Amino acid sequence: MAKIKLTHYSLVTILFMASCLNGQGLVNFLGHWTGIEELDSPSLSYDNRNISIQVMEGGERDGFYIYSSSSDFLYNETLSWAYHYFGFDKENTQIIFLRRFITPLGVLGYEEMLYDLTEWTTESFVADYTSDDGASYHQIRLDLNLLHLFEITPERVNLSQNYPNPFNPSTTIDVIMEENSQGSLIIYN
Repeated sequence: MAKIKLTHYSLVTILFMASCLNGQGLVNFLGHWTGIEELDSPSLSYDNRNISIQVMEGGERDGFYIYSSSSDFLYNETLSWAYHYFGFDKENTQIIFLRRFITPLGVLGYEEMLYDLTEWTTESFVADYTSDDGASYHQIRLDLNLLHLFEITPERVNLSQNYPNPFNPSTTIDVIMEENSQGSLIIYN
């Protein structure tokens, strides 16, 4: 009886996840994500380490975006000849971290890590990875960093010369912002 209940709960959970993810797609992962990661592997283990993942448009592979990350497990910045791709398998509710190793002779190889999405909203997700041999486990808990989504743009810019003095033709530039903020104005001649 307990096994039937467990199967029933598992089925309900899978159906719930499928219904939640039905309207979601790869584009929902674009942006800057921050959170924590947990790693348990033969060579290294840690809990609650800060992590950052930036998913951006770009790359040459259809159905994938490019990414960079502060996580050494996901991203190797010393490999300048490696392409880092981010994908989403909607059918299996998995995110894909793909590294392709490209040389002048062509593709040398690739490494693909499939993470199971265990929780996902439009502003956060939790994903788990277990290596094929079961020796490594990696979990990431990320929230969308909304501060990186919005650029502060001026509401109005007013450019006017300072007349009537022809010997001091300085120009005044007024920049009106919605909120007080600091920034820089670069003027090219």
